[in-house]
Amino acid sequence: MIRTADGKDVAAILHIRKMLVQEDEFFLSEPDEFDRSLDNQRKSLEDVEERGGGVFLAEIKGQVVAYLIFRRANLNRMKHTGTLEMGVLKGYRNTKLGSRLLVHLMKWANQQNGLEKVCLGVLSTNERAMQLYLNHGFEEEGRERDQIRWNDGRYADNVLMARFV
Repeated sequence: MIRTADGKDVAAILHIRKMLVQEDEFFLSEPDEFDRSLDNQRKSLEDVEERGGGVFLAEIKGQVVAYLIFRRANLNRMKHTGTLEMGVLKGYRNTKLGSRLLVHLMKWANQQNGLEKVCLGVLSTNERAMQLYLNHGFEEEGRERDQIRWNDGRYADNVLMARFV
């Protein structure tokens, strides 16, 4: 089930984000850099909603297993855009949850006053996510070459993608 998050979902979202930072190399933060308290997470999500964004969750058997956060730009010249962040717990990937969250987002986006463009950044090494976005009508708009560097010396591009509403 896909639904809009509310105040009691903050701990579940924080749990997923912490898990993904620990077990996935596709997030920008390393585990020791990600230290968001429950209160900070709550304030961050409240800010998303106050600025016209949205937080959506995928739930299976009452457990939140994926999220999508859409942050609306706050500068006047960019308010027609926003950026998405999505995370799916490892055990629930390849189950169409990412697709369902994106479909939900785009339906929601079509109802938002003045929203014209949904943007995102994805690591070039995350081929599965890139294909998901392409399948949902997102297009590559540019690349920040070797923008990400891991401790072992590997690099990845930050691929900028977008879809018009």
